[in-house]
Amino acid sequence: MNTLGERLDIWLASKKREVKLSTWLDYENAIRSRIKPGLGRLPLDQVTPRMVREWVAGLTCGNKRVNNLLIPLRAVLKEAFLDEEIDRDLAGRIRNLKVIKEEPEPLSANELKRVLGAAAWEPRLKAFFQFAAWTGLRTGEQIALRWEDVDLVAGYIFIRRSKTRGEISDPKTAAGQRRLLLLPPAREALKLIEPFTRLMRGEVFHDPKTSAPWTSDAPIRRVWRQLLKNASVSYRSPYHTRHTFASMLLSAGENPMWVAQQMGHRDWGMIRMRYGRWLQDSDPDAGKRAVRLWENAMNQRRSLLR
Repeated sequence: MNTLGERLDIWLASKKREVKLSTWLDYENAIRSRIKPGLGRLPLDQVTPRMVREWVAGLTCGNKRVNNLLIPLRAVLKEAFLDEEIDRDLAGRIRNLKVIKEEPEPLSANELKRVLGAAAWEPRLKAFFQFAAWTGLRTGEQIALRWEDVDLVAGYIFIRRSKTRGEISDPKTAAGQRRLLLLPPAREALKLIEPFTRLMRGEVFHDPKTSAPWTSDAPIRRVWRQLLKNASVSYRSPYHTRHTFASMLLSAGENPMWVAQQMGHRDWGMIRMRYGRWLQDSDPDAGKRAVRLWENAMNQRRSLLR
């Protein structure tokens, strides 16, 4: 009888050809650093849901990370059951933990100004975060952007790919491949970065520390954290530049369908769920037109009855 750790190694080897490299690396890290040290020595037929719950209770990471750790564990237990190595379907009895989704915390106009001011000493950093806030791109989409995807004359960029841990892939969703209008601050950011990278004819944005294209979001997070600290702005992840873009446009009254298209959503359902409070601000006269139409109809009716 294989141990759970041995079965995990077999499963991991089989997945190398089936999933993206970044996904495989996530699985490998989960198995090596968490699952095998905690449960790996157990024979497969001795693993129980209670043991898994006790192991989960001892983990110090957040619920979202725990749920990611459970993905390869459940897959191996399911496979072992189907292969008749164990006689119980344990996978169906291991439940995810509840995850409270992070609420959007966009930067205010003043906070964004202070962060960009803190980055002014390095034009490549200022250009990167100004572009992020005025395009709403996911980090992977932005670091994969190439000069061939930029049309400064027409005022558009084309999102065709994403980059995670140095691996190029399609954008996160089918709607992710899109043409995105360059608003003036985004165009200004491209003009700022142009002297540094345009002649290389590769990726638009480079890490100033290495003068090479960004390969992942890890160094970006470190730089971002320091910028927020220097600007005396409370911390939120770099992804909140995307929230900043959405909230700015919706609060200004832009069409939610157009905002959804710019952000790479298939429809505006996600916009409605994630940014509903800014939608309310986007039209201070919401509902008043319907009231006026009703009042006009009632007044006409009264006139006819006189």
